[in-house]
Amino acid sequence: RRQSNDTDFYRDWSEYEHGFGDLNANYFLGLDKIHAITHSQAHELRFELEDFKNETRFAKYDSFAISNAQDKYELTVLGQYLGTAGDSFTYHRGEKFTTKDSDN
Repeated sequence: RRQSNDTDFYRDWSEYEHGFGDLNANYFLGLDKIHAITHSQAHELRFELEDFKNETRFAKYDSFAISNAQDKYELTVLGQYLGTAGDSFTYHRGEKFTTKDSDN
């Protein structure tokens, strides 16, 4: 979740793997936790975006999963898109996670 520019999201692999930030403000849950949640059953993924005019858009995928650390948290499952934000995520299906210090 990102609500402001107070937290820098330009982080290294370890920080993205284990998570960072403040759960009451800006945070990233952690790739290890996201994998644990998504690997054994189907989950939906939803992005909600709000611009500076307070206009909102969303992107929803009816299924979502990432692989484990050994496979660099590859986006292995990404279902059907529905939304008003545009489908910018399908392009990344099959891609491994990348950070500033680990280009996969």
